[in-house]
Amino acid sequence: MMKKIGFFTALSLAVSTAAAAPITIESQGSFAVGGTVKTSDGTYNPAPAITQNPSNSFWSVYQASTEAGGQTLHGDHASVSYQIPAKAKATPLVFLHGYGQSARSWQTTPDGREGFNNIFLRKGYPRFSG
Repeated sequence: MMKKIGFFTALSLAVSTAAAAPITIESQGSFAVGGTVKTSDGTYNPAPAITQNPSNSFWSVYQASTEAGGQTLHGDHASVSYQIPAKAKATPLVFLHGYGQSARSWQTTPDGREGFNNIFLRKGYPRFSG
């Protein structure tokens, strides 16, 4: 029975993968834009003494690290990746994920199907995401 299940699982994956036509990408890359770095007073220590005891809670370690100072906060920036398909349309799509999300939101679906990223590339739209 397990051999049959394994065979049908492999067969369904092969069929679903083969159904999607290849995407020809003319250009792709990434770049960064803007950015501000704020540094707190103090000296950064990547391994304060409190981290030597594995029974200390995350929040205790976090608080000790913050109190030591020298921490940095990076903001006001974008890290952008792009793909431009062959025979691209003139108007690109810009994918901006929401708070708490990432570019992964556009790359796939929770059940593993192809995401909007590839769907629109197949339709000829250049893609920029950050």
